[in-house]
Amino acid sequence: MESLAKDLDAPGYILNTSIKVLESIDKRKIQGKNPRVVAGTIFYLVSNRYGLSYDKNNIAKRLNISKLSIRDTAVYLKKICKELR
Repeated sequence: MESLAKDLDAPGYILNTSIKVLESIDKRKIQGKNPRVVAGTIFYLVSNRYGLSYDKNNIAKRLNISKLSIRDTAVYLKKICKELR
C-alpha cells in the first residue's frame, strides 16, 4: 500500500487511514481475497472519503489487477467495515 501511495503522490493521511482500516478488518472475512485487490480497494475508498478521486483504472494498472475487482471488492468491504461506509 505504501508503494501505491508513493506512486500516486497521495497525502500521508490517506496512507495512514488506509492502514488503520486494513488493520481493523477481521482477517477471516478477507481470507482468500487477493491482498493487492484488498489494499487497492481500501486505498480507493479512503481517498474518495477524503474527497480525492484516484481513478480505479490507474490504481488497478499499478497493482496489476482488474478495475472490476476493485469495484466488486468495494461493495463487499463496505458491508463488512463500518469505516468504509
